[in-house]
Amino acid sequence: MADVRKRAEGTNAIVAERLVADIWIAYAVDEDNQIRFLSEGDRQKLGISVAELRPLAVGNLRRIIKEVSSRDDGPLHMLTAGGTYEASLLLSDKLWSGMSNVVQGDFVASVPSRDVLMFTGSGSPDAIRTMRAMGEEIHRDGSYLISKTLLVRREGRWEKFDK
Repeated sequence: MADVRKRAEGTNAIVAERLVADIWIAYAVDEDNQIRFLSEGDRQKLGISVAELRPLAVGNLRRIIKEVSSRDDGPLHMLTAGGTYEASLLLSDKLWSGMSNVVQGDFVASVPSRDVLMFTGSGSPDAIRTMRAMGEEIHRDGSYLISKTLLVRREGRWEKFDK
């Protein structure tokens, strides 16, 4: 993402902000037949500040995503939401606060691609190893790749998970 942002400057720059580590939030416009990145020029024309974008985007996600479901394999869970916006579910504080009793310990999550969001608890080391291996496999063969970095959710925020 940082490389993409370097190539486009001024009003052509993609509007994005770092979430944590190497994971970025890139703002986009979901049109009928395509999803396109929001440019700085688009943002200025809309009169929306960068600070207003995330709450607006999360609200739009709630409208766009009709159903979120969880597939479970023991302590390892995978969220599904139609195949495009799964990684974006990291941004839904309401979702994560509503699932606090699902895992042992803190949430540990992975978004290896835009359509995969896996999570487990910090108290489930075997599931963490499996999630890390699945992320590596997705990065070998997948598309729309995001990151191999694991995240941990503490006090309502995502941080890099270093274990």
